[in-house]
Formats: sequence, C-alpha cells, structure tokens
Amino acid sequence: MVADVGTAATIDVVAADGGHRGGFIVPGPELMVRSLLRSTSDLAPRHAAGGAAAHAAGFADNTRDAIERGCRLALAALIERCFGDAALEAAAGPPCLLVTGGAATEVLPYLRIGGPSTSPTSCCAACGNWPGDRFEPPGTSRSNCATALVYDRRP
Repeated sequence: MVADVGTAATIDVVAADGGHRGGFIVPGPELMVRSLLRSTSDLAPRHAAGGAAAHAAGFADNTRDAIERGCRLALAALIERCFGDAALEAAAGPPCLLVTGGAATEVLPYLRIGGPSTSPTSCCAACGNWPGDRFEPPGTSRSNCATALVYDRRP
C-alpha cells in the first residue's frame, strides 16, 4: 500500500502481482488546515495565536495546534484504516506500507503501524511490487522512493 502525502493525499492499494486494487484521494494536511481556516469564522483569528508544535503527537492545548494536529491525525487514521482493510483482503497477510510525499513527515509521527525505516533502497525493494513493467504510483520510483517504509511484511 502506498500513501503519498502532499497537497493532496493519495492512498493506493497494490496487489502482489502489481495490479492497482483501488484507493482514495483526500486533501493533504495543509489543504485541510486552509480549508478549516477559510470556511469557519471563529477559527481563523485563534489560529494566529498559540504554539507551533504541529509535529508533536498528543492532545493540543491551543487552537492552532488543535487544527494542525487534528488534520495530521485524520490523515494518519485514514492510512491506518486503509492498511487494516487491505490486510483483511490480502490472502498473503498484511501488505507493505510505504508513506511518501512532501508532507509525509507531517503524518508519520501520528501513525501507529510498525516503525519507520528511511532507507531509500529498502522502500521499493522490500515490497517488490514496482519493477518497470508493473504499477508505479505517481512520484514513486526506484530512484526517488525515499520517505519511509512503515510496515514491511517480510519476516
């Protein structure tokens, strides 16, 4: 499974044979934050005040952090839910989970699946799903796959 988190976040489930099984597209963390600030009258003034600990896990103690952490946690929860659903559908056990993209580091602290490994070569080689003749998620290739292999199904 590949979660590509940027302006938008895409989640794609890839079968062992390289076939695309489906996925989702949702706003990325910054787009979520901007949407809340633009579409709610009471949050924008409060957003300017408060700390800037958006990457810290845990409950927020001010409006700014509550918005930013909440958006990141929402994406992490979606990734975890999709991972769980993909694991239920997979006959070979839990899939690999690759989290990539420009905003991936904003979501990784909120994931409760496995432990990140940031080795650029381990990402594509570990799952083995992306040789040249198979599905390659947009922005992901053997040369630039470098964010985090969060869960590796290999023993």
